[in-house]
Amino acid sequence: MLIQSTFLYLAYALTFVLALPQNPSDLSEDCPEIIPGPGLPSLASLNLTSADLCKSPEEFQMERYGYVDPQLAGSISKLSSRQTTGPWCGSRTISPSKAKYCYNYLYSLGNTACAVGPLYGARFCTAGGGNDVAWYGNSLNAQRSESPCRDVARGGQWVLDNCVIHNSPLGRLQQEGSNFAAGSTNIVVRIENL
Repeated sequence: MLIQSTFLYLAYALTFVLALPQNPSDLSEDCPEIIPGPGLPSLASLNLTSADLCKSPEEFQMERYGYVDPQLAGSISKLSSRQTTGPWCGSRTISPSKAKYCYNYLYSLGNTACAVGPLYGARFCTAGGGNDVAWYGNSLNAQRSESPCRDVARGGQWVLDNCVIHNSPLGRLQQEGSNFAAGSTNIVVRIENL
């Protein structure tokens, strides 16, 4: 009887301890550090924190702007109809939440220029903390090119919407991919693991 009572006491104690608030440092994995690409504004200069960006694009836009971008609500897949080289989905999986957090950062930049160099392109954003995901850009004409960062985000939205494996035993899996920045036939946006 004493062993049974001791076991019961330990079970209750363990349940109580697990119900206590967890250490805030454990939350950092859920909301990674968002790192702007070279030359782009810092989160602080935009009055943003990584936590502000760790939301779905719809929730972020509604809280920050009071509306959801109609192109996001209607899916961006229509943009690919004017392209000659078409969008692409790869086979490697990426963190869907980290990809969306970078989307929110780039969208928040509005008309700020996201520029790519003639030879090496650019990294626009990285969501860190392990299994890092980065948004890159390249120029198709081997010249320096730029597009509003919001259009870079809109182009990447195609990858988020379409590069998905729905019937995986692990659930919905996000794949790497690329697409043109919205309104551009020269800047290709790539979302992939760092």
